[in-house]
Amino acid sequence: MAERVRLIDVAREAGTSVSTVSRALNGSDLISPEVVAHVRAVAGELGYRADKRAQEVKLGRPLTVGV
Repeated sequence: MAERVRLIDVAREAGTSVSTVSRALNGSDLISPEVVAHVRAVAGELGYRADKRAQEVKLGRPLTVGV
């Protein structure tokens, strides 16, 4: 199984901080559109996908709905 691409991997490749990558991928107004485009391009090239389980832990609530 291939290793997951993490925010730190995207940050290293994009030449930014992890917080900048996080803000860019989450649509923060604090990051310029040029940086957002660059970070998203790098994330796409590396195959970054958000880890929903990690987001659930951070938020303290599930992001999925059971039926």
